[in-house]
Amino acid sequence: MANLDLRDGAIDRAEARLAKLRKSAPESPQVLELQGNVAAQKGHFADAAVAYDAALKQLPSSGLVTKSVLAQQRAGNPKAALATLQAR
Repeated sequence: MANLDLRDGAIDRAEARLAKLRKSAPESPQVLELQGNVAAQKGHFADAAVAYDAALKQLPSSGLVTKSVLAQQRAGNPKAALATLQAR
């Protein structure tokens, strides 16, 4: 539901849903990915990259690699983006 909220531009609603999820499963890779999605939507790309990287450690996927690399690039850290690509 929170991802649908983000798609619809309802960032506040997505953040409220995320807060509830973080209480029940703070280290869940899905919750961490959602945290990254919310941060990226708000333009907080460094925070998004941290969340995506944490999710990647638990649940490697090409989608998370892509999100992490894009967030790292947008955060102004192309070296980290390249390192993430090379590590996968």
